[in-house]
Amino acid sequence: MNKFLACAVLIFCIIFSCTKQSITTRALILVGIEGSKGYEIVCINIDSGIVVSSTPIDCYVLSSTVYDPRSGGYGYVNCDTVFKLVNPETGKLIKSIKLPEYVS
Repeated sequence: MNKFLACAVLIFCIIFSCTKQSITTRALILVGIEGSKGYEIVCINIDSGIVVSSTPIDCYVLSSTVYDPRSGGYGYVNCDTVFKLVNPETGKLIKSIKLPEYVS
């Protein structure tokens, strides 16, 4: 009887301790480097096709781009062999690492 009462109290506590959380929908964002009039990191809303933000960059090494899901940053290697991780929506530099030589 004590085990049944303890289980019932535990289940009761679990059920009533849960809170309902609303789900916010976020649009899908496409991030890439565009180079038609100088290089820039461009964020495009896939649903509307509108450019959400654009961050100019000096130069980058082809095929050196990477997305970091932990920070949400978009990284690239510039022409001075410095890896830069940038927040694509705000343009703020998250991390910068000097590499010993070019990566391929």
